[in-house]
Amino acid sequence: MSPKPLALLLAVALLTPIACTDSPSDSPLAPVEPSASVLDAPGLTVMNQNLYIGANIDLLLSGDFATAFGQLLTSNAGGFGRALQLAMEIAEEAPHLVGLQEVSRFEFFDAGGQPAGVMDYLDILQLYLNGLFAAGATQHTWTAIRNDMTALNGIVVPGQAIINFRDADAILVRDDVELLEEPTLVTYDAHEEYSLGQISFPFYRGYLAVTARAEGHTVRFATTHLEVQRFEETQVAQAQQLIAELEESTVPVVLVGDFNSAANHDVLKIEETPAYKMFRRAGYADLWLRERESVKGYTCCQGPDLTNEVPSLSQRLDLILLRYGNAGFGGQSEMKIVGEEASDRFTVTDDPIVGTVTLWPSDHAGVLATFWPAPGLRKMW
Repeated sequence: MSPKPLALLLAVALLTPIACTDSPSDSPLAPVEPSASVLDAPGLTVMNQNLYIGANIDLLLSGDFATAFGQLLTSNAGGFGRALQLAMEIAEEAPHLVGLQEVSRFEFFDAGGQPAGVMDYLDILQLYLNGLFAAGATQHTWTAIRNDMTALNGIVVPGQAIINFRDADAILVRDDVELLEEPTLVTYDAHEEYSLGQISFPFYRGYLAVTARAEGHTVRFATTHLEVQRFEETQVAQAQQLIAELEESTVPVVLVGDFNSAANHDVLKIEETPAYKMFRRAGYADLWLRERESVKGYTCCQGPDLTNEVPSLSQRLDLILLRYGNAGFGGQSEMKIVGEEASDRFTVTDDPIVGTVTLWPSDHAGVLATFWPAPGLRKMW
């Protein structure tokens, strides 16, 4: 990721008081024809980012709430200062549409049950985005659409806290994007039953979709967070439902998300599930393969408390997939990974709980793409 423009750095000061295996020869998209060129109109820019709940889910499932709570406090040091880093990235790149996963809301109570505060990741991200706009660091604002799915109340951290938890996906819509119909909010039929200590609860996942028009392009934009690899059967069922329901779209589909199905060429067997290839067989083009073939592109995962100095990304789970139907895709495109370099880390000083700590913005890197259709294809949209 490139250094932030001066305007963004000035905005930071103003805001401070605010507290799958594919070979390189695999052809993911139709070849670029000699006549295919960037249109006079701007392309469509989309982004995906898993915000990260802030703690290792395996620790939660094992009942080690104390360690997980410690990770949560560390990863969100500085009043969720990492939301500012993500807001700066969005403001700098100015995507038309952003898919977000692990959009969490925590309600904290002290050991006696008295309210001790609320931390809603989306509200804080929105606050910083609005602040960057007010400071002149970006000419755009973004509106959030949220798809709440899972709720769990009464997580007890012995002697420390009681926590209520909400999980959601979301889409950020830039102010110059027109939504053509009401958003589609879906909870998948297949889901897992998670256990936290003695508490068993359904962990629902789903997808959120909008039909949007921007820069003269009309697309169906959807974001999802599929079940993790160890629950492969459930993940596959969710992928099947998503593919079937998006198949009904009469306009090109842009599907982004954390698919939890590794798409990197050097994937380990334990990280591989059928879901990624299911989307490919269903006609979805993997934009990263077109840009970088099968090389690198890792997006997951940094250390659970986000303090690791050396990047530890080893899986390509966060994808931007395009389905243009029989028309294919021969236009221009660009794609990159964001938030993956050591320079993307930031330092929180004198946090009242964890002191001074240097963190990654998320355990996942983000993915960003801009694309244009080939000449003449836009008429088919």
